[in-house]
Amino acid sequence: FGTGLADVWGENSDNLYFSGLSGIIWPWDGTRYKALNTGFFPFTIWQGIYGIGPDNIMAVGGSNDVVHWNGEAWLDESIPGVQSGLNDVWGAETGEYFVVGDYGWVWRYEGGAWHSDQLDRDLWLKTVWGLSADNVYVSGIASHLLVPDTVFHWDGNTWSPVGDTQGWGI
Repeated sequence: FGTGLADVWGENSDNLYFSGLSGIIWPWDGTRYKALNTGFFPFTIWQGIYGIGPDNIMAVGGSNDVVHWNGEAWLDESIPGVQSGLNDVWGAETGEYFVVGDYGWVWRYEGGAWHSDQLDRDLWLKTVWGLSADNVYVSGIASHLLVPDTVFHWDGNTWSPVGDTQGWGI
């Protein structure tokens, strides 16, 4: 590769996509890797990648770099006005994507438009995962010792903290 890898998504062991340094996405077809230039070369570190299918994949990273694979090309889907780091992405079968970033930000990509929520500006949200578009979890680390690490749940309408995570060190 010649670069570091940060995340992986795939439908099966013969259809994997690896993200990482240098603005390149590395698909694996079960036999070999192929470098796909996203057009952000060489400056973006793709922190997260997730797909709903081989023609619907999103990668996030940098300070507002978002690309969407439509099966033929990587399209720029950068979030308007965002100036914070993007760390992870997850997508629901309905086509919604959730992106988490620094300063407690969560963005939802729904119907071709971005929607944002700031959960806690003292959190760096690092991971996102869900079961459906109305059952999503995000977690992060505190930006300083006075704020506990936190897990939030999205129910389709509202983000709510989940349990007491004091001292977990998520």
